[in-house]
Amino acid sequence: MDKNFISRCLTENKFKVILYAVLGLAVWFIAFIIPYITGRYVDSLIYNASKDTIYLFTGIVLAVNIFSIAGSYFQNLIGAKLNTKMVFEISFEIYEYLKKVPLSYYKDVDSVYLVSKINDDSNVIVNFILSNIISIISESLTFILGTYIVYNISPLLSLIMLCVIPVYIFIYIKFRKRVYDSSLSFKESQNKYFSTMTEQFLQMKYLKTHGLFSFFSQRLKRSFEILFKKMINNFKATYIFSNLNMIITLIINIFIIFYAGLQIIEGKMTIGSFTIISTYFSNIVAAITFFMALGSSYQEMIASKNRLFELVNIKTENNGTVNINDINQIVIKSLTFAYDGDLQLFKNLSIQLNKGKIYSIKGRNGAGKSTFVNVLIGLFQNEYSGEIFYDDINIHDLDMYSIRKNKIAISDQEPQLLNSSIIENLILDIPNIDNTEVDNWCKKLGIFNKIVSVDNSFNANIAEKSLNLSGGEKQKISLVRTFLKDAPLIILDEPTSALDIQSVNILIDVLEKIKKDKIIIIITHDEKLSCCIDDVIDIDSYK
Repeated sequence: MDKNFISRCLTENKFKVILYAVLGLAVWFIAFIIPYITGRYVDSLIYNASKDTIYLFTGIVLAVNIFSIAGSYFQNLIGAKLNTKMVFEISFEIYEYLKKVPLSYYKDVDSVYLVSKINDDSNVIVNFILSNIISIISESLTFILGTYIVYNISPLLSLIMLCVIPVYIFIYIKFRKRVYDSSLSFKESQNKYFSTMTEQFLQMKYLKTHGLFSFFSQRLKRSFEILFKKMINNFKATYIFSNLNMIITLIINIFIIFYAGLQIIEGKMTIGSFTIISTYFSNIVAAITFFMALGSSYQEMIASKNRLFELVNIKTENNGTVNINDINQIVIKSLTFAYDGDLQLFKNLSIQLNKGKIYSIKGRNGAGKSTFVNVLIGLFQNEYSGEIFYDDINIHDLDMYSIRKNKIAISDQEPQLLNSSIIENLILDIPNIDNTEVDNWCKKLGIFNKIVSVDNSFNANIAEKSLNLSGGEKQKISLVRTFLKDAPLIILDEPTSALDIQSVNILIDVLEKIKKDKIIIIITHDEKLSCCIDDVIDIDSYK
């Protein structure tokens, strides 16, 4: 994946970004001219008071403020939409990329930490862009035009203001690395802390079973202590970096009050001009402060961007381009697999799987039965030695993403059910499924009556308490989903582990009827299935 996903996101939303910027600049311009209008209004009241002047200035202020309120509303509405949409688009691109990273990468990955990292960093980047796309222009104009206005009233005061700039540049150079490092460290500890918090609930059964209340509490406290220290360090760095201007601002403010007061007494400056200088000086200082703080937020954004770049630098798995319409035969030659190149699960495994047969994968627990299947369907590309051919085509040349979606159906030992409706869990992404076919399979496997007995029937959410699915019922849903796919390769992992005798017999009957057009692989310890098995692959014999 290229690293242009951020600029690509901006390009795709460019018209809305431009509209957001135009509205923001219009609102800024109104806010910018109000002090000047107010200052001249004060002078008019003091030196040339009339009702017409009052009417004129009141009308102008009313009109520009109404426009400002309306413009601000639409700008913030567009900004909210843009923020939400762009954060999703950046996160979505990262998620899509990570789906194509080798499965082995996720073995030691904390998923909660990973999700938090992607979401937080995407938000930081988008917030930085949208917050500053207008502010950089408006604050630059505030500084330039504000200085020009002040210069026309008092050249000396404008020059003093300009002398402040080198001080701020020095402060930025001095503190930028410290701010970047502390920001990056704080983000990492924040993600790890939230991961530890989530762990308390994910491991609740384990916690209760082993009475590990104190152990888990201490883990959370230690994680918080690390977060707290990092937060303090980050606060100190950013606070010092962003607020050293207060002393400088205070000194110049005192000088302006003193100098302008003398000028007014001597008749060289009007009160209205003083209010203009005072207000625009505050605006100029705010602009300088913005650019100083921009350095801090820029370093934070760079830290977030680099963290996302680390993810898209992870090497993706290889996936071929060849598609096939059917699977008649799978040939495996000298297949050897070892985790991390150390723990060898099987060695020199050579077999041929043919359509019309049911194969049983056997072996002791941990022998590598599930791993063998994962290698067979291409989940561990380039992590094994040997060769795998689907109808004489090397698996490395095949588009296994498409084949797994359309030509392979798998029922896991622990069924993966989504927090969604029953019907969505049954059909997932299977195209053109007829409701009658769904009903028939549910009836065959004895789950239909359970489904129609609950409110909303097939549209009921799988997580609803009223549904209260047993382990066997969840397994039946998984089996229905597998058979609905009507794939030429079917893999069943311990399909009878939660089924009663009657359901096992029904499953055997189904397998016998459909095997003519399928290659069926069953991982099982259940001897009841032996009556329908054509061949046994004993993983323990390939050590």
